[in-house]
Parts: sequence; structure tokens; C-alpha cells
Amino acid sequence: MQVNVPRLNAKQLREQRSVAVADRSAATAGGNDVAVGKSSAVTGAAKAKTMGKVSLNTASAAELTSLPGVGDVTAQRIVEYRASHRFVSIEEIMQVKGIGKAKFAKMQPYLEL
Repeated sequence: MQVNVPRLNAKQLREQRSVAVADRSAATAGGNDVAVGKSSAVTGAAKAKTMGKVSLNTASAAELTSLPGVGDVTAQRIVEYRASHRFVSIEEIMQVKGIGKAKFAKMQPYLEL
């Protein structure tokens, strides 16, 4: 069985993309909470904002995963590091494997001791 698929040039692709964006805008217009084409996953930053600040010295691994860029593995590394080193500054979290300057910059606003 043969299927004919039309070939689109770059201009046609841009036009179709703008139509799709316009459709999304129309679906969400008027204050409706319809999410068309958007992920329903909440970002780490949004989760941390709703929770407030996360304490490096007392937060559970589950609470640490609310930080942007922190998943289960990184949260467990933070807990393990904390077991032998009490955090004396939030910058010290960069001593944990997997947390560099970029990741620290994303999570810094949500950290406290």
C-alpha cells in the first residue's frame, strides 16, 4: 500500500506552525484553563515556588526533588553528603556530585540553611 505524503517547503511549515499556535491561543482565550499542546508536568522551579524555600540541612530527599534540576539521584547525593557534612553555606551544595554553577544558579533562589 502506498501513501502519498505531501512535501512542504520551509515557508509552508512556518505557516502551519503559526496556525497551530493561533489554535492554541484561541483555545486558552477568555481565561479558560484548557491546555492545548502543553505539558501538564510542573517544573521543578514551579514546585519549589509553591513550597517556598527548601532547607539544605533538614529537607528530605522528596523535598529536595522539588528544586529545579534535582531528581531522585541528585537528591539522594545531597542527603548522603549532608550525613557527613553539615551545610554551612548554600554555595557548599556545589560540592555534591552533579551540581555545578549552572544548576546551582537555577536552584539558589529556593535554598536556605
